[in-house]
Amino acid sequence: MATKAPIQMLESGLSASLHKNVRIGCLDIPSDAQLLGLVVQVGVAFYVFLRSWARTPLTFLSIPMFVAGIIKFGERTCVLRSASKNHFRDSLLPVPDPGPDYADFMKGYSSWKDERQVDRTRREIGEKPLQSTVGDGITVPSRNYIDKAYFLFKNQFKHLYADLILSLDDQKTSEGIIRYMSSEDAFKVAEMELNFMYDVLYTKATVIYSLLGILLRSTSFSFTISTLAAFHFFIDKHEFSNIDIDITYLLLFGAIFLEVYALTKMILSDWSIVWLSSKTNSLADSIYRAITSFRSVITSDKRWSRRMAQNNLIDSCLRDKTKFNQVPRFLDMNKFLERYWYMTWEKVDDMKEPIFSLLLEMTNDVRDLRSLLKHRGDYVITKRGFIETLGWSIVDVEFDHSILLWHIATDLCSYSDDDPNPKSRCKISKCLSEYMLYLLVMCPFMLPKGIGEFRFRDTCSETKRFFQQRSESISDRNEACRLLLEVDTQVEPEEGKGDKSKSVLFEACRLAKELKSLNMEMGEKWMMVSHVWVEMLCYAASQDLCYPCDVDKSPDTNLKSRCEISKCLSEYMLYLLVMCPFMLPKGIGEFRFRDTCSETKRFFQQRSESISNRNEACRLLLEVDTEVEPKEVKGDKSKSVLFEACRLAKELKSLNMEIVVS
Repeated sequence: MATKAPIQMLESGLSASLHKNVRIGCLDIPSDAQLLGLVVQVGVAFYVFLRSWARTPLTFLSIPMFVAGIIKFGERTCVLRSASKNHFRDSLLPVPDPGPDYADFMKGYSSWKDERQVDRTRREIGEKPLQSTVGDGITVPSRNYIDKAYFLFKNQFKHLYADLILSLDDQKTSEGIIRYMSSEDAFKVAEMELNFMYDVLYTKATVIYSLLGILLRSTSFSFTISTLAAFHFFIDKHEFSNIDIDITYLLLFGAIFLEVYALTKMILSDWSIVWLSSKTNSLADSIYRAITSFRSVITSDKRWSRRMAQNNLIDSCLRDKTKFNQVPRFLDMNKFLERYWYMTWEKVDDMKEPIFSLLLEMTNDVRDLRSLLKHRGDYVITKRGFIETLGWSIVDVEFDHSILLWHIATDLCSYSDDDPNPKSRCKISKCLSEYMLYLLVMCPFMLPKGIGEFRFRDTCSETKRFFQQRSESISDRNEACRLLLEVDTQVEPEEGKGDKSKSVLFEACRLAKELKSLNMEMGEKWMMVSHVWVEMLCYAASQDLCYPCDVDKSPDTNLKSRCEISKCLSEYMLYLLVMCPFMLPKGIGEFRFRDTCSETKRFFQQRSESISNRNEACRLLLEVDTEVEPKEVKGDKSKSVLFEACRLAKELKSLNMEIVVS
């Protein structure tokens, strides 16, 4: 037993070292728990190591493998921490910027009023003349698509993923890169961006592609190689059984194979290509060309299947589902199989051009680019002049309701207008329609919150009943669509059905009739319908100081209580802004808070000798001259609102009203 313990310890270290560049599949586990797991596993392994300690060569040979195992587990814990939501967001926040000293500037401003004297004052206090920061420091790479993709990923896409707002700089830069690409190239760049993000979240890329990561990887690899060499040449194998020796060799060669495989993947990865392309020497350029040539031979250009899932409500209701009735209902497996059985897949290559062209068209028409993602079909029907006719199906209903209405209506209209050409707008509309229904049914968490699942279930139930009652008259799918369109929808379905059932079947039939009756050519009509679905797709993708002295002096207890209530509410809103920004509308509140704190601290530090308590600090703030707009002095780089708030406080205090805080 004593002689086998070191081998078991060696195998333990080897097993640990096998946890290599694998997907980090448990990001939902807190990093603290992962760190605790690391400490526990290392502690147990170290305990076993001490208990089996013997002054033999094999015991000393287990030390490097023990270290290699700790490195692998440490990498995993570090990656899980860096990929956690809070740490990932915090890592993207810039250093707080208080901006130019507004209070010092206004001291000199009081005696000079004209613009020339304002510039002189700014020079006297050591500030540079005010100028726009838009476009400063932007260097857009131009070598190839992967450089552009990494630039957009690093400077913009990561911030969007972390729910941070892009600056005007970022918006203009992104538009300047994407606008002049073809649809194929634009989607290729988007694929690369998503690939970088996947590496950051689900692999050890953040650790491996760094100087520390390379040192750690080199250390673990050299320890594994040295262990294999020492075991082969210096260990007397007659003392151990053949099975122990064979297992040890298997683990050692397995660890080395994985190390070599990981090294090869690292050299051929996008991260290496980006790093090499940033170098200007001839050696890096030669290695870059060699790697890209080798990659083109052994790897495919496809980064994903380039297919999207499809789900058709009418098809699934027409088909026989009794085959799953006999499946055990344990964990609702019958429903699970039922959903996936009727799911199909379609290629997306033919849909890139219409999606990209519509987005370009919308950016040309709309000045405020942020408003683009607020449209969910209403933009194109308003532009076409049908908002009065069709607006009820988009503007006046919830998003999931609108998806179901337009999905069924698109299906009913397409059965008579179907075009076998895969690039036709009718075919594209159907594919986008069925993909959006797939998201509603299988991935509702990817859509805005609603009762889509209830509506889908009730609509399916009513559709099945309709088909079952007319089963003798339905010979094929087209016949079923014809029967649905023949239903009289003159009376609103809600008036006849009430509000208990959430089915939208006959509302969709009404919409289909209105679409078919539009005074448009078939090609124009399907162009509009496809644009509606592109808007819905983009919409789904986008979802997600008063001075207290006056009160203190007042004898009115009710006034004090109202002030305390207002103070509590304002502090609670500040708490939400800082600690729970996801509970407030999206914005750059975190940036503003950090910059405002930085400027406030600077203001207090410069006047620390004059500030004895909180009230004195508030008094000094209110004494700052705010005649000039702070933005005119500070520019648009710093997001601090300190002196804007002081100006507001003065205006509140100057109101010709009794002191009542409402």
